[in-house]
Amino acid sequence: MVKKGEKADIMSLIIEQNSQARLTYEIACQLEPHLPIESYEQLSEKLDELVIDNRRLPLEMFAPYVGNDLFPIKNAEDLVRHLSGGVRTALSLAKSPSTQIRNPEALSILASALQEQPGKRSATPILFVNESNLQSRL
Repeated sequence: MVKKGEKADIMSLIIEQNSQARLTYEIACQLEPHLPIESYEQLSEKLDELVIDNRRLPLEMFAPYVGNDLFPIKNAEDLVRHLSGGVRTALSLAKSPSTQIRNPEALSILASALQEQPGKRSATPILFVNESNLQSRL
């Protein structure tokens, strides 16, 4: 992203300030070298993990959410369209109290993405808590 003292172009600023765009861009940059992608299996043979917000996430954790209808991904336009929809869905699900995300790295990424001040990292981690789970602990 844009470092202090560097002049930023408008696209870099948008990506930095928009969580959905930033996440889509980070993932797309890692997947683009593997285009065209014929199937999830083909991709998983070439790639073990994704690095998102400097956190390593095993590719296998995404398998339940990747249907065969996403493939083939022929070019960058297909890739960005599919990723953008997936990121939008993930962020929507993260807001839902009924969604249980167990991977702490994924929780941290989604929490950062849902902050009210985009582009600014919270010093205090935001936690997603299932209300029924919380009440049973009190």
